[in-house]
Amino acid sequence: VKIARCPMLDREKLQDFSDYLLAKPADIEDAASVGHRIKSCSYYAERQALIGAEVIVAPYNMVLHKSTREAVGLNLHNSILLIDEAHNLMDTIGSLHSAKISGIHVLSAKQALAAYKDKYKKRLSSKNLLYVNQLVYILKALESQLQPCAGITCTLFETTEQDSLLNNFLSNAFSDSGCIFLGL
Repeated sequence: VKIARCPMLDREKLQDFSDYLLAKPADIEDAASVGHRIKSCSYYAERQALIGAEVIVAPYNMVLHKSTREAVGLNLHNSILLIDEAHNLMDTIGSLHSAKISGIHVLSAKQALAAYKDKYKKRLSSKNLLYVNQLVYILKALESQLQPCAGITCTLFETTEQDSLLNNFLSNAFSDSGCIFLGL
């Protein structure tokens, strides 16, 4: 049985490509072009090059979202983080760490949960019934916040303390990394 394998994942070529990227940094498009030309995967070569890199240029979402950093192997421990265009941070953080909830979604979830509770009430343990009731309570609280919007997408919380929110977020987001943050 022959196992299908990606021809772009040749280990020797990947190592050579990774070394090339460390010696001659390239943006994503240039790295992809070189990878295509030498028939090696630019994504994996760049991930491998992260280990030995002294300077890394990455988009906001990769740096600010912990799960994404971990997925690509970006370790910020003992790093200095420079963020260009830092005035865009609040919008970026807001989009990375938020979700929009509409009144229709909350109402649908509340109705589905009520139907589930009615159907299985006699079979649920007291502990599980408590959990269902807690979810109903949360959905009712969300519904009360969304009512003025009449079913359209609404923002649940607004604040004018953006600087405080940003500082708190950055402190919490990078507390595990020993990283120094500098906004430009």
